[in-house]
Amino acid sequence: MTIRFHWGVAVGVVYTTFALATLAFVAFAIANPAALVSDDYYSQAMQHDRRMLATANGRVAGATLTMASGEGRRTATLRLAPSSIARGGTITFYRASDASLDRVTPLAVDASGIQRLDLVDLQPGYWRVKVEWEAAGQPFYVEEAVMVAP
Repeated sequence: MTIRFHWGVAVGVVYTTFALATLAFVAFAIANPAALVSDDYYSQAMQHDRRMLATANGRVAGATLTMASGEGRRTATLRLAPSSIARGGTITFYRASDASLDRVTPLAVDASGIQRLDLVDLQPGYWRVKVEWEAAGQPFYVEEAVMVAP
């Protein structure tokens, strides 16, 4: 004696399996929130033209970021060209893997255009350092990839 299933039972099994898989995915998505690159990515996208001009100005200004370590200390040195020295701006240490580790430091270069940054409190790993400032009414922006060693 063989058991025969009606085609309606097969349709019911398919729909039930699909519904359970959908609910499982929704539960998975709720349990694992995705961190955005930035909370205000839309407004940043609207500022794209200004950022491109600032990046071109930063390249012309010749701003550089160099890493140095010695005697157990991790430091970075930011150098700005004398013609682009700003009285204000920001230095953002951006960690793509964890937004809670991001840090913003005020830009405060000395008269020769140099600022030393203490990196002791940064976790080892890959960071992007974003420097933004204005000088003589022009925006400047420089971004460097930095690997902080343990």
